[in-house]
Amino acid sequence: MKLYYIPMACSLAVHIALRKAGVVPELVKYDPATGMAEDGISLRETYPKGYVPVLLDDQGEVLTEVLSIMIELDARYPEAGLLPKGRVQRRQAIEWLAYTSSELHKRFTVPLFFEETPTAETNAQREQIAARFDLVEASLSDKKAFLLGDELTAADCYLLVVMLWTVPAKVSLDRWPDLTAYRDRLLQNPDVSAAMAAEGLM
Repeated sequence: MKLYYIPMACSLAVHIALRKAGVVPELVKYDPATGMAEDGISLRETYPKGYVPVLLDDQGEVLTEVLSIMIELDARYPEAGLLPKGRVQRRQAIEWLAYTSSELHKRFTVPLFFEETPTAETNAQREQIAARFDLVEASLSDKKAFLLGDELTAADCYLLVVMLWTVPAKVSLDRWPDLTAYRDRLLQNPDVSAAMAAEGLM
């Protein structure tokens, strides 16, 4: 599979999931400033959404959007356990993927990463993010290793990437000890470290 990615973008979640499924993708870096990928294509002209992740399989099928890709990868590689097998836990994993996409990912807007001085607007955004991390922290309070138990799933892959954004976005995780410990466990996972190393993040 070929994965168009930006280091530390949400495409990293897909990269980790692929590695958990035993797939080492061909990585093609995308530069959003120029709109060009390393292989010379204009991402927006070739794939109209114009953002990562874009995943191509060996049949030329184009997969986009983290949530949709994770469900598809689970269907293709059921033995990897990207989504739990039980009906309730599978639904919960998809809920977490949707929550991360709509309630966390979208709160990390560009000004949070590049502002020189916090504004009322960016401080309000950080408070919105904090409120959502409160919910995640509460879900981890029963001391399970990952969101849905003792096995890493696609939901953990996506949530980890969003947590990594907190450093450049100046959102401190200090008030969430269970969430911080959870992040640290994820960073020790071999599929996580392999994906991050391949993207030059470690």
